[in-house]
Amino acid sequence: LSNEPIVLNRYYARFSFVTDNAQVYTQFSNWCNESQGAWQTLKTSVSVENAGVRTAQEGTPMLGLWDENTGRGVAFHLLANASWKMSAKKAASTMTDHVAVVEAGILDERLALLVAPGETITLPEIIFFEFASKTDMGCTKLHQYWNATYPKKRLPVIYNSWFLNFDEVSFDLFANQAKIAARLGFEYFVVDAGWFGDGKAWSDAIGEWKENQTGAFCGRLREFADLVRSLGMRFGLWIEAERALGGTDGVLAHPDYYFKHQNDYFVDYANPEARAYILEIVLSLVKKYDVSFIKFDFNANCPYDKRGSAFYRYHEGHREFLQEIRRAYPDIYLENCASGGFRMDLEHCRTMDSTWFSDNQNPYYGMKIYRETMLRLPPNRLERWGAVNGISNFVRVYAESDRRLLTVCGPTWKIVESIDMAYMQSFLSGGPLGMTCNLATLSEEEQEQLKKIIDRFKCLRPFYQNCTCRILTANDSLTVLQYTDPEETKILLQVFETNCHQQELTVYPNLSKQKQYRADDFKISSAELSEEGVTLPLSHEVRCAEILLEEI
Repeated sequence: LSNEPIVLNRYYARFSFVTDNAQVYTQFSNWCNESQGAWQTLKTSVSVENAGVRTAQEGTPMLGLWDENTGRGVAFHLLANASWKMSAKKAASTMTDHVAVVEAGILDERLALLVAPGETITLPEIIFFEFASKTDMGCTKLHQYWNATYPKKRLPVIYNSWFLNFDEVSFDLFANQAKIAARLGFEYFVVDAGWFGDGKAWSDAIGEWKENQTGAFCGRLREFADLVRSLGMRFGLWIEAERALGGTDGVLAHPDYYFKHQNDYFVDYANPEARAYILEIVLSLVKKYDVSFIKFDFNANCPYDKRGSAFYRYHEGHREFLQEIRRAYPDIYLENCASGGFRMDLEHCRTMDSTWFSDNQNPYYGMKIYRETMLRLPPNRLERWGAVNGISNFVRVYAESDRRLLTVCGPTWKIVESIDMAYMQSFLSGGPLGMTCNLATLSEEEQEQLKKIIDRFKCLRPFYQNCTCRILTANDSLTVLQYTDPEETKILLQVFETNCHQQELTVYPNLSKQKQYRADDFKISSAELSEEGVTLPLSHEVRCAEILLEEI
């Protein structure tokens, strides 16, 4: 309200709790090891922060405080529209009484955010609530709130080309995948990195968004996009619209549109002219190739904002960039990918449709990442990705055949392990379903199994669109999940085995309504479910089990 500009050097929301025996939960997020969280005793102080332009690199914007004396906790979720910091510290309110103080807000290191007269600054929103279990930290409350406040438009079935053969791109190879994908029921076919780089390798052409005329599709990308649409699917494209390399056309022509860190140049979204420049490029690609799906990746980080705004101005401009795309193409699907999960946060859930949560495509380790990420994001915003390849003439195991279905152990095919389609079905539940692999390596039987998984997903899609997920068990041996719609008309219980030596497990769902349910072969009440549970068989080969209960 002042007639003079002000400089904001510090902004935190503060919460105080009377407790002398507290624990704090935070998460560290690294590439292919996203959302790794742990509890620690609050002796002095614990903090988690992000100093860079990617909002979930290293720390993730959540914090949990648990009072050991009362057996209750409070979860804090910060919607990061700038670099941020969250902390808990032990303090003395009097000579003898102790309190735990939680602070959350914009990172104040080097912060000098200039606010003009009459200007409005949107400070980070904080969602906080009580919980009674350290296992799930009350995450269903967050899921319910988010689903009601920001309804999910749709949960797509996506094929992405990256794990087909990474950047080895050709028209014939992709056309064969597209024909199989359409037959199996995929709805989007997304061409990942490798389509651009006219006259040079795509990895040397980041920032030059021109179709490769001498390699990859050799100028036939529009023809391929038309083929995808003729098969009944929508066409998608990978773009890294926030970064460029030195020597590329944009950096040479408009150096003032970028800021530099190490060997990377970043589009200065706080500059309206720079934003208009990259927006025109993206919209021209959408128009030229009739793009219905954009995978926005971001494979570098800058730790220092030269404006002193903790990247507030950058994120403000980037949000406007995304809104301009939606104003031009209201039905376009925007996927959030930043080296997997380096901007996997609630704020980006408001501006993008869903998140590629890790480049680690191993579904066994991916379940742990997914489990921890659901503490801070709703399940319908987290994509599930399957990467499988079939192989014959493999060594027989006892009475089994020599046929194997393999999946990756990490971000490449360098290390692989066996997987069962039943595990893939359970893993690909709850959010947008994606596959990224060579579909042609799958046998007819395996393709039919995958088609049934996709068909089942589509039948359950309305349920997944609005459901919450309660984490019933989370340890090194087992993950047990409970998906539930708001009225508890459906309950999906899933068990994922990591290192368990049990033949069965009894699961006790957490329900609030009195109802009668049925599965394929029995009926049971909600009271019986809570008191007696439901027993699921476990198999060391399949490594998962599930049951779907529906209201009678």
